[in-house]
Amino acid sequence: MFQNYPIVFIDDNGVPQGLYADLLREIADAEGWDIQFVPGTWSEGLERLRSAEIDLMTSIAYRDEREVYMDFSHENVLTMWGQVYVHQDSDIQNILDVQGETVAILKGGINGINFMNVVSKFDIECAFTVVDTYAEVAELVASDSVSAGVINNIHGYEHEKQYAIVRSPIIFNPFSLLFAAPEGKNHDLLETIDSYLAKWRRDPESPYYSITAKWFGHQTEKEVLPGWIFRALLFGGGSLLCIAVWVFVLRHQLTVRKRVERELVKANTELAVAKEGAEEADRVKSAFLATMSHELRTPLNSIIGFTGMVLQGLSGPLNDEQTKQLGMVRTSGRHLLALINDVLDLSKIEAGQVEIVKGDFAVPDLIEKVVETVFPLAGQKGLELAVALSPEVGQIYSDRRRVEQVLLNLVNNAVKFAKRGRVRIEGAIVDEYLQVSVEDTGIGIKAEDMGTLFQTFRQIQTVSTRDHEGTGLGLSICKKLVTMLGGEIWAESEWGVGS
Repeated sequence: MFQNYPIVFIDDNGVPQGLYADLLREIADAEGWDIQFVPGTWSEGLERLRSAEIDLMTSIAYRDEREVYMDFSHENVLTMWGQVYVHQDSDIQNILDVQGETVAILKGGINGINFMNVVSKFDIECAFTVVDTYAEVAELVASDSVSAGVINNIHGYEHEKQYAIVRSPIIFNPFSLLFAAPEGKNHDLLETIDSYLAKWRRDPESPYYSITAKWFGHQTEKEVLPGWIFRALLFGGGSLLCIAVWVFVLRHQLTVRKRVERELVKANTELAVAKEGAEEADRVKSAFLATMSHELRTPLNSIIGFTGMVLQGLSGPLNDEQTKQLGMVRTSGRHLLALINDVLDLSKIEAGQVEIVKGDFAVPDLIEKVVETVFPLAGQKGLELAVALSPEVGQIYSDRRRVEQVLLNLVNNAVKFAKRGRVRIEGAIVDEYLQVSVEDTGIGIKAEDMGTLFQTFRQIQTVSTRDHEGTGLGLSICKKLVTMLGGEIWAESEWGVGS
């Protein structure tokens, strides 16, 4: 027994408790077994199983290397996954953000092993602090001694309340929790446990469901989907509604602000005071947007992640209508997440908070990276991605990150609206400037819509474009960034031919 509430743990009175303890007691009563629970850390339990000091270990995930010294049961008791937890003030939002950081993991734990494999596949370098309990992981994160900690999802829900740590959107490697015995021994124990679990899982009134409800507040697998999924999606629906209202308010504020700014131009005598007030308003608005975006992105990423896991069938089979509805939730969540990011970017640009860091970089390398990023989507649509650079296109002096942001947006747009043919990226030196064009064989833009193309929250609405995702801010952000870099951006298009 190790401390992994509510799965297995020793309570304050020294009594073994948890899901697995209760399941074993129920089977022991029926079979006449006499069970002795041995307390220790997770890694001590593995060593005791390896040396056959104990007959059985609970809540353990299958791994090929473990099969060398242990045998596993077959019936899944519980499905879990790894979750990365961070300090309340952390900016870690995705797996790339842990580059160069220190991460706490459980000694010998499957989640820590899986996380190390994940970062290795992404060529991410980070340091690891190995501890004996999940409580120690949570303590290190809460005290800001490490940048992040890896905890299983169920244990993490308890520790996030106790230590005021925050779930990041990084979720990985769902796995089944089984029983295990020393290799070549106690097959009768494993077979008996499997037979009870298989029988109980078919009976909604069995001890399996009552014990699960006792420790988790719902009956796992009795429903087509676990109750917490529906509660999470219900919360998510409320969050999405709040976000939609928030975005509407922001749009209204932007409209009002533009009208106010036009009126302020006329009031020359009050210009100095108005300018100071506008700057203060920008600072307040930017601070508000930064805080709100952080608070909204975290639950929204979780909604998107959990919905994706349900759609993969990890929580049980779905019927067609459930698949359709959950797909709509995930699509809406992704759209609103993109909108939040774009609104925040636009706010920073308008408030002059975007830092331009210039340096020399190779244009061909940058374009190659953009093409690699967009290639999977182009492949799905059967589009050809072509690049044609003049020989003189080499290095330029500018902000590589912002140039990449602009080009990625333009190429993504081209791929999104092109239903056939190809997307072509050309580059040449014109009057000592780098000129890059992105050409698509898409639906094109009507002449009457060209004047609104770079305006904020203006997404051209036609029958052909309603099926395409977009926030109405991408081209506006591109124009502002290009202007900040000292360049120009424009569009040429023919309706029904391309842009």
